[in-house]
Amino acid sequence: MARAPRVTAGRSRRWSGRGPGRGDAISQCEATSGAGGRSMTDKELLELLKGLLSSQFEEVVFLLGIPPAYLSVREPQAVRAIEVIRYATDNGLRDELEDLVQPARRGDATTAVESYRARKSEAFVRWDLRNAGPAPTTDSRPTQTRLDDMYIPLRFAPRFDPFKVSPLARSIVAEDLLQPPPLASHELDSARRAGRDHALREAHALPRRWVVIGVAGSGKTTWMRSTFRRLIEKAGVLPVFLEARAIAATWRSSLGAEQPFDHYLAGALAECNIARPGAILGTLLADSSLKVVVLIDGWDELGDAQGDRLRERLLEFSGAYPGVAIVVSSRPYGATYPARAEMFRAQYIQPLSDDDIRMLAQRFQRHAHGLAQPREYEARAEEFMVALALAPNARSLASTALLLTMMLLLWHQAPLPGRGHRLYHACLRNMLIYRVTRLSEEKRDRQWRPDDDEELFRVVAELAYRLQTKDGKPFHRTLLICPWDEAVQLLKTEWPQRENFLRWLIASAGVLVDRADGSVQFSHLSFQEHLVAHHLFTTCEGDQRITMMLEHMADRSWWETLRQWAALIGDQRPEKLTPVFDKLRTKPDGYWLAGQIFADGTGRASDFAAWCAELASRLCDPSDASDDCAVAWGSCKQSDRLAILRDTLAAACTSLHWLDGSRHAHWCKLANLNVPRAAKFRAVEPPINTPQAVARSRVLFGGAASWPDGDELAVLRIWPSTRVAIGIRLQSAISLGAGPADLLPMLPTLLVRANRLWSGKDHALLEGSVGRWIKGSDGTLIRQQVGEFGMSFVQDFVRDTVRYLFGYFAVPLHEEVLESEQAMMDRVVQEFGRLFVRTVVREFAERFERDFIRDFTLYYIRGVVRDYPREFADEFPRYFSREFARDFGQYFALHFTRELEQALQRSRSEVVVPSWLPALAFLEASSVVGRATPRVALAHGSFPKEMFLLGLFKLACQASFEPGSNFLDESIQRSCAAFPGHPLWPALARHMARRSEPVERALLENLARHPENCAPPLSWGLQYYVRGDLLFDDDSIVTLDELCDRCNVPPPPLLEDLPPELHIPLDHVIMRRDLMRAT
Repeated sequence: MARAPRVTAGRSRRWSGRGPGRGDAISQCEATSGAGGRSMTDKELLELLKGLLSSQFEEVVFLLGIPPAYLSVREPQAVRAIEVIRYATDNGLRDELEDLVQPARRGDATTAVESYRARKSEAFVRWDLRNAGPAPTTDSRPTQTRLDDMYIPLRFAPRFDPFKVSPLARSIVAEDLLQPPPLASHELDSARRAGRDHALREAHALPRRWVVIGVAGSGKTTWMRSTFRRLIEKAGVLPVFLEARAIAATWRSSLGAEQPFDHYLAGALAECNIARPGAILGTLLADSSLKVVVLIDGWDELGDAQGDRLRERLLEFSGAYPGVAIVVSSRPYGATYPARAEMFRAQYIQPLSDDDIRMLAQRFQRHAHGLAQPREYEARAEEFMVALALAPNARSLASTALLLTMMLLLWHQAPLPGRGHRLYHACLRNMLIYRVTRLSEEKRDRQWRPDDDEELFRVVAELAYRLQTKDGKPFHRTLLICPWDEAVQLLKTEWPQRENFLRWLIASAGVLVDRADGSVQFSHLSFQEHLVAHHLFTTCEGDQRITMMLEHMADRSWWETLRQWAALIGDQRPEKLTPVFDKLRTKPDGYWLAGQIFADGTGRASDFAAWCAELASRLCDPSDASDDCAVAWGSCKQSDRLAILRDTLAAACTSLHWLDGSRHAHWCKLANLNVPRAAKFRAVEPPINTPQAVARSRVLFGGAASWPDGDELAVLRIWPSTRVAIGIRLQSAISLGAGPADLLPMLPTLLVRANRLWSGKDHALLEGSVGRWIKGSDGTLIRQQVGEFGMSFVQDFVRDTVRYLFGYFAVPLHEEVLESEQAMMDRVVQEFGRLFVRTVVREFAERFERDFIRDFTLYYIRGVVRDYPREFADEFPRYFSREFARDFGQYFALHFTRELEQALQRSRSEVVVPSWLPALAFLEASSVVGRATPRVALAHGSFPKEMFLLGLFKLACQASFEPGSNFLDESIQRSCAAFPGHPLWPALARHMARRSEPVERALLENLARHPENCAPPLSWGLQYYVRGDLLFDDDSIVTLDELCDRCNVPPPPLLEDLPPELHIPLDHVIMRRDLMRAT
């Protein structure tokens, strides 16, 4: 609705003559007002402004809809139009100027939208098969299939696992893009904890910004096109489809490089023959009743510099128009695409399920091959599903839409190859050889290919090999990018038409893809790796095979290539691989590479038997490579080899302790092997319904902050006492094979370490080391985690984790090294920080909500006890870096062994280092996060109101981190007074909150000393978790006090005060971030 005009015919004013001084109409205004400043009515001035509009109408209309700050920075090419607007604004006529242009603006915009929708209604009609292979034919002519007929709904989730569909997966349809992205649950929890109802309301007004991420061939472009077609059908919606590479192409000129993002949207309107597209766009963006959706496809095709520039322009645009929905698609390696920090929510395309594959197969048979009757195309699709099941590796390939389409094309002509490398070979030959006819028919002057098909395949394979090895560095198993000129030189051939050959590989064969920055890459990683394997297969003979294998084996990104190379040899002469396997078994990681090759069905039975004989012992030394090997066996279809594996591992389980048993169970689960679990591992599994089960459950404390299930037992883990720490470690040693005699020399050493966990002795040292590490780092990780979880969580997590690390790992071992204590602590925190940043934080951030905070709530809502040790077996290595556990496990074992030797020398004539000590050292180093953070998990968890105990200790733990909070003081008082359960809990809550009275501490100490005064399972928890009683394999019990008496050391106290909280100086890191943003 136009505003009521403020202009009156009789009103006049004396004008100051201020104006830009450019342009005929502006000069006329200044001349008319004159140096003497004669009077002039508003009406006369508006007539003159109309003269300005006659020459600058489009720019003025467009620029009136842009915020002033954005206008001045991003529109240097419209200087005169800006002057018109400023002149009217300075002289009080901006409203009148907008009234003049409103009628034309509204009418033109309505007509433009109708014209745009009419023209774009037929966009992306055809289903594009160019990258998959030759289109099916009908009556010797290629079948034209419609996208709407062939498209199957894809599913998305916040995470991606190539081997399974996420349980959180859902389809994202056009309507979803018109709604704000959902907040993560920890963001909602944070807002609720702070009582910020307004934050929750604001969450529903978040910008609608998405990043759709998928591997090559997963269907990103198809989804974007189908979504565009659905959006264009909706009234009140204006979708605009842009290709990132097309945008980048306009930057080759200096004028194009200066254009704002609005320019590309206006260009989409101009393509539909819409007059004054810039002015129309400004009107549309300002219209709150119209929902504009911008779809940008192929971000990964940009280089880093181009990606940074486009992201900058896009963020400027989204900041000026927050109501516009924006969707970006990229492969995972498009590192410059907008991230969560810019309010973009990432959604990963999930692998296709069996139902998805069946649906696409039916539609392919119906629309591509013309089977009109349901019984015909459904039967044909079922035949394909059977063929897919019979081909061992085909099903995993069919999880990607492009490869599934290739297989459908191949299967129509011949049976599916039963091995993955054969399938890749068939697909590549289909793409390369098929293009011969196509090229000759279309007579492409700028493309060329050799007539010899085998020579063609050899040259493309050599190109892939030279590309994958050109820098001599690990390629991190991703598609490698090469500048055009380098790619031409990599061909290393005497062909005079090398550039034309590259163009043919791109435009006709589809094996290569040209990127917007002028570089090229292979269209699919599997094609690149298979071609490299084919090159090695044809060029390496004899001892060269072993040399080549040893050269590339250390780089695990080469393993898939080496697996395919071995498969190519195994198809013809498997005996040639025997020397290779013999060499691989002598290398730690090489052993697991050999296992993956055997899982592919490659190699002779005798070679596999030799490998299998070592498997059980190798599993006791975990590594990431062993997990990769297990995953390969998980998709294996070699039933005879799987049976041998099952028998071998089942026989080994009878003699394993629980930790090795957990590793075996973890590997068997990844490998989909149904093997009984080790007896000692089953002993620590739920249900925890006996005192013996409670005693043994302590060994799993390192797995998660909330283990075990059951609120009473879980809350007892935060009991502040050295006894708790001592009991955990001694019970862990017993579980690994230590006997009563072994515990005596251990106890004094453990007491020295555990006492410091609750003391304030190291307070200054801790703060100094942490402060130096934070200040010395660039702050990227800290800023990322603060943005992800909030400042208070990051501070609390660092406080408890660092205190645990220092108290247990950085204790000085001998008097002569006291002066180097600070250096030792610095080393611990630096090493921890380096490895934690590099290997843990990404996984921890992704798994935090499921595996950390939500543990407490999720189990109790269900009212059942989760089988946590089974999860522990799967997740145990992930909670802390294997590398940290290995490095500091060795450090711990070295010094602890020295202390143990000294103690043994005083009591024995012969020193024997226990066989269980290395396993204990690894367990201790691996358990840092799970053991250190129960207080953090409770303080930052989110619990239903009916969980009174958890709610009480949530407040208590928050108060322990903020001892001066009056609000928490009052909350604790109310909660303790209203708590309906055992009096132990209010007393412990007040003690954890640093507010306990002597009578409450006396109650807690008395119950810890006499747990039998409580009912089970609380009495069991007090006996084993708090008092620290120890349970041996024969179910005999020794109290910690008895053990201390035998060692002549005073027993640790039953209850201790919490040490002062560490000051974690994160503020300057956040201030540095804000300063960087401001500048």
